[in-house]
Amino acid sequence: MKKWIIGSTFVVVAGLVALFFATAPSDDELIVLALNESAKASREGKPGSVLDHLSRSLMFNGNVVADRSEIAKYVRLARPDVVFGPIRPVVNGDSAVVNSDVAVKFQFQGLSMDQTVPDVEVKLAREVGFRWIVFPASKWRITSISAPEVAALGSEIP
Repeated sequence: MKKWIIGSTFVVVAGLVALFFATAPSDDELIVLALNESAKASREGKPGSVLDHLSRSLMFNGNVVADRSEIAKYVRLARPDVVFGPIRPVVNGDSAVVNSDVAVKFQFQGLSMDQTVPDVEVKLAREVGFRWIVFPASKWRITSISAPEVAALGSEIP
């Protein structure tokens, strides 16, 4: 009886490990998921979910974004509607780049924007996360966003 329990336990654990690896999404799928989840969370005003997809060393147009609380406040109050165009990641080891047009719509403290920003470059880095709570897995976080057109658009915002 004892051998049966040990054998059954071993088979169940081996099956879970095999299922974990067999159902693991590819890097491309994880990147698309990270970008879409962060866009959905911003639309819903959920700053925690947005911050979960951003690296602590986030850069925007070459400038370090140090104040995560300001990002959280902005997401909660403005609820920016961000929609990515086609997402085709280029993965190179532990980093990836996505170039896409991004439609941005928001109103916040007298500022409003309803534009599609062309050629936005989003850089991501692979970090360690967890899947099924206990198994280590890759998690992609946004490290840098370059939107050259935003500086020009900023002069048009009333």
